[in-house]
Amino acid sequence: MKHFALLAACGLLLVAGSVFAQDVAKVNRPANVPSFVGYVPDEFIVVLRSDIGKLNTRPAANGVIETGMSDLDALSHRFAVSNFTKQFPGSNEALVSLTRNLARYYKVKFESGTLDDAMAAYRQHPLIDHVEPIGIHTVYATPNDGFYGDQWHLTQANDHDVDAPEAWDLETGDPAIIVAILDTGVRYYHKDLGGSNASSTNPTAADGNMWINWTEKNGAAGVDDDGNGYVDDWVGYDWVDGATPCWSGEDCNTADNDPRDFNGHGTHCAGNVSAITNNGYATAAVSGGWGNGTLQPTGNGVKTMACRIGWSGTYIIWEVGYVRMDFAASAFYYAANNGARIASCSWGSSNSGGIDAAVTYFINSGGLVFHAAGNDGSQTADYLGGRTDVINVAATDSLDCKADFSTYGTWVDISAPGTGIMSLYHDHSDPASDYVAMMDGTSMATPISASVAGLIWSRHPDWTAAQVRDRLYATADNIYGLGCNSSYAGKLGAGRVNAFNAVNDGPVCDVIANFSATPTSGCAPLVVNFTDLSTGTGIDSWAWTFGDGGTSTAQNPSYTYTTAGTYTVTLTATSSSQGCSDGETKTAYITVSTTPVANFSGSPTSGYAPLTVNFTDLSTGGATSWSWDFGDLGTSTAQNPSHVYASAGTYTVTLTASNACGSDGETKVGYITVSTPPAQQCDDFNDGNLTGWVNALGTWTATGGYMRGNSNTTNARITSPFGSFTTATIDCDVRMNSGRSQRNARIIFAYRDASNYRFVQGDDVGNTWKIYNRAGGSNTQVASWARTITTGVWYHVQVIEAADGTTTLKVDGVTVGTYKFASALAGAVGCGFTKSVSDFDNFCVGASAGAAAFTDEIAAETVARSQDGMMPADFTLDQNYPNPFNPATTIGYSLSVPVHVTLEVYNVIGQRVRTLVDQAQSPGHYEVEWNSTDEAGKPVASGVYFYRLTTDTQTMAKKMLLLK
Repeated sequence: MKHFALLAACGLLLVAGSVFAQDVAKVNRPANVPSFVGYVPDEFIVVLRSDIGKLNTRPAANGVIETGMSDLDALSHRFAVSNFTKQFPGSNEALVSLTRNLARYYKVKFESGTLDDAMAAYRQHPLIDHVEPIGIHTVYATPNDGFYGDQWHLTQANDHDVDAPEAWDLETGDPAIIVAILDTGVRYYHKDLGGSNASSTNPTAADGNMWINWTEKNGAAGVDDDGNGYVDDWVGYDWVDGATPCWSGEDCNTADNDPRDFNGHGTHCAGNVSAITNNGYATAAVSGGWGNGTLQPTGNGVKTMACRIGWSGTYIIWEVGYVRMDFAASAFYYAANNGARIASCSWGSSNSGGIDAAVTYFINSGGLVFHAAGNDGSQTADYLGGRTDVINVAATDSLDCKADFSTYGTWVDISAPGTGIMSLYHDHSDPASDYVAMMDGTSMATPISASVAGLIWSRHPDWTAAQVRDRLYATADNIYGLGCNSSYAGKLGAGRVNAFNAVNDGPVCDVIANFSATPTSGCAPLVVNFTDLSTGTGIDSWAWTFGDGGTSTAQNPSYTYTTAGTYTVTLTATSSSQGCSDGETKTAYITVSTTPVANFSGSPTSGYAPLTVNFTDLSTGGATSWSWDFGDLGTSTAQNPSHVYASAGTYTVTLTASNACGSDGETKVGYITVSTPPAQQCDDFNDGNLTGWVNALGTWTATGGYMRGNSNTTNARITSPFGSFTTATIDCDVRMNSGRSQRNARIIFAYRDASNYRFVQGDDVGNTWKIYNRAGGSNTQVASWARTITTGVWYHVQVIEAADGTTTLKVDGVTVGTYKFASALAGAVGCGFTKSVSDFDNFCVGASAGAAAFTDEIAAETVARSQDGMMPADFTLDQNYPNPFNPATTIGYSLSVPVHVTLEVYNVIGQRVRTLVDQAQSPGHYEVEWNSTDEAGKPVASGVYFYRLTTDTQTMAKKMLLLK
């Protein structure tokens, strides 16, 4: 069998330490790179109405491109349009053919204004049918940095591979079948693709298994010899032009006839399709033909067409591969017009840049499109993933389970190996050498699946695309890997591709498993009657799994579900006469309910009236309706209501949760406590005689809760002495009234005597809180913290002094800052203020109503709370909110020490868009708003942005998404 010769060749290559063995690339790329990174900021697609003829574009005197239509030309001058060209060259609006629709697509590049404004203006023009942005996406690869030295996905002994050696005894590939690799380019002069004569110094000698446009290669230079709209496109084409962000050394600015790879991703994908098999060099491929055991100039396998639509760019600091949807659209059109039957697409996608029309054109031309499902482990399909006429590919691992990174879902059509896949590679740090590399990803599974389809088409060249697709699905292996997560059942498509089954024209099993059940929902215990609806010859055994651990071998079983839940049911029908079986899985098919168990929580459960409490339903058992009694005659039927308690009191709350199976109630007695709020002005208590309230020792003798100074008092001090504390917390309510040039309120929180104490002062003029130490009659400021202070607004101030002298200031529950004194003050603590008569009557300090209540309040707070409100070890950067956002978002960060801070916003190509903060700041928490404008105040376009916080010692960055 042919596979024995291959294994021997590979063994010599990899074990004997040939010269090629050293050319193994170690690939390091970032994981968790987003698929969508934004839209091209200065280009978009316009689609003319179907009744509009061809535009005759020409440059005006100022360089602006005019179309000959005055209304459109007005927009061209408004936005300084520098390019207005057909997206699909050669398409003809006069023909009644597939190209008629594509003839309406034009690409517009502009130099003035924003993308949103330009698209909006063209969208409203009466000659325009619609406009499309151009999405930028990343290629789907999650590379590792290991090397196994073996292509397990072709030859693994435990049958988790694609059975390629067995298939090669029947079919090895036909050069008439062309697979277009739409990617970052192809190293077409890699000897395992382009043959033995090709090299980095002689790339035009490429042949091998590369598609060669011989009309152009043998034609005149600079002439479109074959009339396909592209000049000298002898080995494919490179559409990448004006692409950003661009990695150093990459070709990002020239569309030409040289689709060579820089990133390496496209070469790896091409190698999985057309690496020349059995040539004693590098790797093998499913449809790579069959060589003579040595390096050879030509190949006899399926051909690879190099369509460069992607490039290497920067993502923060890493190199990643990008593709653009307009480039991809052009490549689909080109591939269809030049004989490609299969397109392999290992990248994320969006319906932008004309890709919808181009994919439809390729498929209507009789082609198959294979698309990588993605690598984020979710069940979310992108644009191509959502198309039912595209073959979406998930990845399996060497245990025949879903690869942990692979995206999956009911929209997936087929699976293929995608972990540890060894294939060809281009290392731009050593462009002269041929490389192989090991990579993971649905990017690898996709060309492997496309290669199997190429093998089917090689064996049956007269088949339609639908016949090839159906054979690919019908001959896939069920994925039975031991220990695999059963939750992926039904979400990996028809199974894992099997090349041998696909080209083996022997009898195909006609068993098709199917079933129904009644009822499919109800209350436990639920008796469900299952009916076998399977079809096929000689079905004589049935295997049921009911999703809760129960099984049956009856043809039409009846099964009782005793526990609430949602259950997936699988039936496997077997025909012993055919020696085959088929399975049908119905995900979340049976829903069993029980009487719910009511439970809830509320937040907050205490506070001043009016108090808004947010209630959260915590009931279990699948409640479908809710009835709330809030204890103050208020009710609600919402699941998670908010309720306002208007009056002081203690309230009992009841929730009744119900569904079709019954109801249950939960009552929490005295759950909500609402207090009467303190008076909101200082005039409530003022008899003009402050000496009756305080004395030199700081004794509180008043019966009221608030005090205002007056012109008869030079100084006023309110304190409350109640002993010595090694750890102390003081609570005060403070309001600063306007009307004076100075507006300072001092809160004394600990002191030994009148000349030795510490205090906190709030200043709304400078919007700062300051902490002072007073000794020997002099005040020394030791720290200050920025925080907006508004006159006429009450603030709840807490000063917490730990036993080691660490003092924390909180305002309205939020830590403003900390300062560590050499030691704590072991004296009486109190709450109040001191200020001269010129300023004094502008300030208010509030506490509880009455001296005793005030004393009790502070005493209750005087507990060991030294850990409350600790600052971060260095600093923290919060995720912006909201995210995604439009048009504004808030960025928060915290500092533990005084430091110079820079907060900046960058776009995906590394350009700084806006500087939000650039100054020295004190410890504390800060929040900054960005209104999605640049330094000049102009709105920025939709897309991914990054914000970076830099201090003297550290840098942190996070990403955010603007969606307009």
